[in-house]
Formats: sequence, structure tokens, C-alpha cells
Amino acid sequence: MNDVKDWLAGEVAAWITSERDKFRPQGAKIDQDDLTILSKYFTPDVLNRAAMVRGVDLTDPPFYPQLIDRGFKSLPPFSKMYAVTFNDTIAISRQADTLDVSAWLGLLVHELAHVEQFRRLGVQEFARIYVASYLRELEYSRIILENHASSVEIAFLASEQPFSASDHLDTLMSGLSKHY
Repeated sequence: MNDVKDWLAGEVAAWITSERDKFRPQGAKIDQDDLTILSKYFTPDVLNRAAMVRGVDLTDPPFYPQLIDRGFKSLPPFSKMYAVTFNDTIAISRQADTLDVSAWLGLLVHELAHVEQFRRLGVQEFARIYVASYLRELEYSRIILENHASSVEIAFLASEQPFSASDHLDTLMSGLSKHY
């Protein structure tokens, strides 16, 4: 299993970097109205490093056929996702245009939490933990880094007062590398 984990973590890291490099030149900063709200939750560093590309057709990674050949069946379909974060670049699908304001801001919070995770972990470690968590659970919804981003999103949607997403992630991510 370690051979698969090491191979897949390398493939995921390379894909993240490739997709980031493809989308980053088209990236735009976060809209000022959204930035005004999000600045109450995220540090200027995270908000300044993040770029968004809207209207993207998200597709499955090129290594999916190899995973299917190895018997993996519960792979998340990227074409159904609203957004994917590639390090500091958020690729947002056309279907995200249908979200109401609250859901849109929740999506941005989730993806900005990933930008913060990438900032802390780097691409290689992010990919290693993501893959190890997926292989342990074999279910997208149980991937630890997704759970952490969802926790920040849920806290945002439920909160009446601003909070530090960075502090929230500090609590969730402490000791993470040791467990994966």
C-alpha cells in the first residue's frame, strides 16, 4: 500500500502544480465586496495570495484511469464540484454561478481554508496527507483536509461574529503530519 500511497501523492502534487500553473495567469483577485466580508476571517496574507478563475470546466485528474485499473471505485467526480483549490489558485466551475450569496461565501471560505492549508503545508505535504487520508478512508467526504476546510465553512455560516479562520485551522491541524 505504501507504493501506491507514494506514487499517488507524487501524482497529486504534480497535478496540483500543473493545474495551478495553467490557471494562475487567468486568476483574478477576490471581488472587493467579498473581500470586505472575508477579511474579517482570513489574514491579508491568505487573501492576497489567493487568485480565482471563474467559469472553469473541472475535469478528473489524468491519473484517474490508473486508479480505476487498480480497483478504486469511490473517486470524487471533479465535474460535479463547484471549485478546486490548486495551492493559491481557486478554479471555480460554471455551476457555482447558481449559488446564492451565503452559499457562495461559504464556498469561498472553504477554498480559502485550503489556500491556508497549502501555505502551511506546501504542495508535497498537502498531497501526502490528502492521499494518506483518502487511502485510509476511501471516501472523499472523510478526507481530513476536506473536513478541516468544511469545519471552517460551517463555522463561518453559523457564526454571528467574525473569527480567525487561521486560529480555527491551528486547532484542527495541530499534529496532523504525525497522524498521516
